[in-house]
Amino acid sequence: MVIDFAKDLPQHVQDKIHKCADGCWEWMGGRDKDGYGRTKVGGRAGRTRFVHRFVYEQLVGPIAKPTLDHLCRNRACCRPSHLAPATMRENLMAPGSQAFVKLHKDKVCCSKCGGAYTRQKDGTRTCRRCRAARERARKAANRDRINAHTREWWAANRNHINGARRARRAAKQERAT
Repeated sequence: MVIDFAKDLPQHVQDKIHKCADGCWEWMGGRDKDGYGRTKVGGRAGRTRFVHRFVYEQLVGPIAKPTLDHLCRNRACCRPSHLAPATMRENLMAPGSQAFVKLHKDKVCCSKCGGAYTRQKDGTRTCRRCRAARERARKAANRDRINAHTREWWAANRNHINGARRARRAAKQERAT
């Protein structure tokens, strides 16, 4: 498949692509906070899109998987040969990725307390010691509120509970005599 850069891309997109010596097509227009190129496509009423996705769709075709992995690790690059369709997990675990998930996937011990991680039903990992400490701290912070609630409940139900106790004691004494 031969890609005709000049024919297949709109002029306003071509004007903002700089062909670097390392082979990347660096986007020189607007970028988002993460460094991905953004452009408005479709005239005045058009929508803002990621440049790498737009260029890939224009020059190669529809994207087969949910994300495009930048093989060159340059987020501003929009060259189709430097992009590969991938799932989110494939993208995060790709060589050279600095994703938190990839960097910490092999850890077996908690860095805070040294406790072992345990796998939860939803697939996440937690440290039992740290979770227990968080729960103790939460309960300590709410202890006054919990105790006040308990006192209110006892005040409201004391007569009923004590009356039931008296009735049980009286019945027990009658049986004993």
